[in-house]
Amino acid sequence: MKLQLTFASMSWSLDFLSSLKRAERSSAMLMPFVDDPEGFGAAIDEHPSVLADIIARGGQTAMATVADFYTDAFACAGALPDGTVVVADQRFADWLRNPDNLGPIIGKLATSPQVTTITYDNCGRPVAVAAATALKGQLWPISTVIQQAIDRGRATHVVLALSPGSDCWQAAARACGLSASELRLLQRLSVEGDLRTACAAIGIAYETGRKLVASLLRKTGSARQADLIRFALTVAAGAITPPRFADATFAELFGLRLRQAKLARAIATGSMRKAAADRVGVSGARAKADLKACFAACGVTSVVDLSRIMAEVDALSALAEACDVTFEVPGKVSCDPLRLIPRATGDGRIAVSDHGPSGGRPVLIFHTTTGGRAQSPKMLAALRQSGFRAIVIERPGYGLTDFVDGDIWHAAARDVEHILNSLKIDRAAILARGGAQSAVFTAAALGQRIAGGVLLGPDPPVELDSARSGMMGRAKGWVYDTPAMLAPLAAILSRRTSTEQIARLMRASVRGSAIDEAICDDPAEMDALVRGGRQSAFGMYGFVAEHAALGSRRPLPEIGNGSRWSVLFGAQDPLFCAADGQHYWRSQIAGCLFEEVAGAGRFLHASHAPDVCAALERSFAVR
Repeated sequence: MKLQLTFASMSWSLDFLSSLKRAERSSAMLMPFVDDPEGFGAAIDEHPSVLADIIARGGQTAMATVADFYTDAFACAGALPDGTVVVADQRFADWLRNPDNLGPIIGKLATSPQVTTITYDNCGRPVAVAAATALKGQLWPISTVIQQAIDRGRATHVVLALSPGSDCWQAAARACGLSASELRLLQRLSVEGDLRTACAAIGIAYETGRKLVASLLRKTGSARQADLIRFALTVAAGAITPPRFADATFAELFGLRLRQAKLARAIATGSMRKAAADRVGVSGARAKADLKACFAACGVTSVVDLSRIMAEVDALSALAEACDVTFEVPGKVSCDPLRLIPRATGDGRIAVSDHGPSGGRPVLIFHTTTGGRAQSPKMLAALRQSGFRAIVIERPGYGLTDFVDGDIWHAAARDVEHILNSLKIDRAAILARGGAQSAVFTAAALGQRIAGGVLLGPDPPVELDSARSGMMGRAKGWVYDTPAMLAPLAAILSRRTSTEQIARLMRASVRGSAIDEAICDDPAEMDALVRGGRQSAFGMYGFVAEHAALGSRRPLPEIGNGSRWSVLFGAQDPLFCAADGQHYWRSQIAGCLFEEVAGAGRFLHASHAPDVCAALERSFAVR
């Protein structure tokens, strides 16, 4: 019997490895883990080195991460194989001259989209565009007239240019807290590339424009006008991040050396020339010559215009190279109340979703390591009805929050403190759907500013975690036992994923828990889970850093008085056993309420939202 089991295990492992190799050649490398968790476990046991090699290779060859664009972010046109534009939407027609050199570019297309700078706007400035065959281009947000031309055989290719519409700009203004006058100038500056010209175009004095720009720089956390324009165009396009080969793409498009493209990016992100030279590793004289070459190659005359065309190339590269792309109408109900708040230290921005109401008792929601700002509609509704103000903060390196070097838990605590200061909140409670260690560290670091909190199904220390079965159990055990696999696996989760795969992973993670499977069957709840998964995929730097911290078994500070804290576990949680962490969390948070919620599973925040709200009441109770 034992011999038969061994042969069965070897067969499982070999079948799984074969499936994984086949999936490596496609965009669905996560599916073998979902479809065959037993084979995955057998491969860990029987062929760990082969499995590690496939994962490492898959991480290295992964494409760009997901991209979530606004539908109104692009101007579009339909073209023929010789490059003739036969139909265009109004923005494309009004903004761009009729391109006379699309033919050679379209002629090079097979099935993959291509990004290039081959046309000029009506002011004579170069504009980056992307081109694709009609089959691929129909997956893009093209207008009705373009679609009709394709359907009738009048157009064989699609051409796009980044040109955010008014709704996109309004979404960007909300995210950055801009006034109407600030937004008006920002839009014009992105078009003109020169502040004096932009001020004249909208009829304001240059000095007024300078004051508005100073306010814009402060509100967006931009170092200079160049960084302001690059950042604003990126935010107006949607939720995107430049592909990891963005500098190489930029260099190829303009015939530049890679170091020159890196220098251009440093300048476009707000660095002065000396700092940019140091960042790239060249002398000041070399940087001056390289920057001059960049201006000539790109056909621009200012750093603002250079940053504008870099933002266009980044957005179009993300569109063309992303492993999965979605398009959403700006202001749609599912769009979260995003705010991008600059760090006081100047090293990036923090993404926050403040669900209000402004007069509610503030609750800081910590997301899971595979989630982001998107949260359960059931939970958010229950919090609001109970008088709580739900504020979701993406931790460093997650979603749209910039990563910072150094201790990941210190960085998260600093971000929380800055958000409390920015929102003028004296004291708040914590609701940790995930990131329990970060939540406890933050509470200890901020002292009286944290009223108390609720940890939902927190994972126990690695050495106490007995839940090592199933897809998720085997995966976490393997990563903790083989730390070198963390970064490659994160690369696959980030750059070989899709909406469909995330949905299937979510279902697979709670397989066997009826209450959790019911949550997955709720379209609104599944949509939130998927959107959170996509947000998590944007970089995975935070994911890697936090899991590395967990794997290192570093101790957490203790909370001496935990009378305002609750630890809730779902009795049917398929990922963690309440008993594994009970003693640990009781000793870590002295005096906390530890409760195993009958009938609840992993998603108890959604299925038992009233229980969560009741636990939060303890954090604000008068004692």
